Amino acid sequence: MQEAKREIAYLILAHNHPEQLSRMIDRLQHEAVEFFVHVDKKSAIAPFRSAVGGKNRVNLIEERHAVNWRGFSQIHATMALMRAALPRGARYYILLSGADYPVKPNGEILRFLHGKDTQYLHYFSLYDIPGWLRKIRHYYYWDFGPTNPRHGYAPIRWRYKKYIQRGVLERLPERTYLKGIHPYGGSQWWMLTRECVQYCLDFLENNFQFRMFYRFTDSPDEMVFQTIILNSPFADSAVNYRQYRDNRQRVISEILTRPLGFCPYNYRYIDWYSPQRGLPAILNDTNFEEMVRSNALFARKFDPRISHSLLDRIDRELLGTIPRPAPAQSGQSLPHLGGYVARSGANGRPSGGIR
Repeated sequence: MQEAKREIAYLILAHNHPEQLSRMIDRLQHEAVEFFVHVDKKSAIAPFRSAVGGKNRVNLIEERHAVNWRGFSQIHATMALMRAALPRGARYYILLSGADYPVKPNGEILRFLHGKDTQYLHYFSLYDIPGWLRKIRHYYYWDFGPTNPRHGYAPIRWRYKKYIQRGVLERLPERTYLKGIHPYGGSQWWMLTRECVQYCLDFLENNFQFRMFYRFTDSPDEMVFQTIILNSPFADSAVNYRQYRDNRQRVISEILTRPLGFCPYNYRYIDWYSPQRGLPAILNDTNFEEMVRSNALFARKFDPRISHSLLDRIDRELLGTIPRPAPAQSGQSLPHLGGYVARSGANGRPSGGIR
């Protein structure tokens, strides 16, 4: 029997909660899709092999990188997924994290992408949101583990940020940007056609100067693919590009005033309203109604210890599947931890962010 043609290749960046990854893959399973999973090299691979290794059409890729928040290692991991998935063939490639979950059934996702050649990614010129320009104007070394702002060793991390990053690097003369290229930014998560993914991978592998420049930027995962695509022949196929090109100021105004939830560029729902649950927020039942009203195909971030009730409700009411039992809780109950716009705070960091 001939294998069905792949419509979608899911490229998944994972580092924890293999049981949550397994649940997401189960909901997205279809004969027309295939999964490629990059597990952070800092994480043990055995739990992931146990959770998803035996599932149909799931590939735990062999090339693994130690991934650091806001570092170029995010790009290395994404390129590894591209290299693994492109030879297998698919019409669309969808980048997800292990903390994502579908909020539309498989059939709707497949129908939405059927016959399209649009690149679904969130983007804007860095010059339209000046707070983002610092990301490319100064040197950042977030892949040097001890200094990473999230994962680094705390006594080293805060001294590095105070004395080296702010005291030295951000006072040096500004870096000269790449000649002939316009810088763009946006959300890390996208849905791209096979041809566009191949173009991005070829560009990165063949442009050493580009890679070296972005290696020392802040959060290159939120700039690299936007910059490549919007400076390429694929710009015209980027979602809403004609409106952006012809009415740039109006579109930027809409981006800056859009509610921090659903993004109509990459069809993700992310909660930036609830900093008490983290930024972005770990989703819970309070997000359900807004999620339903949105046109999102996927949502994030989910934590199985906190989001299990919401996940069950999504399964039951949106995806039409039978929910799994909630994970057993022991000892004291876990507290609730802690959008989609690029609002710049006083220090140039996004207020809310876009991840």
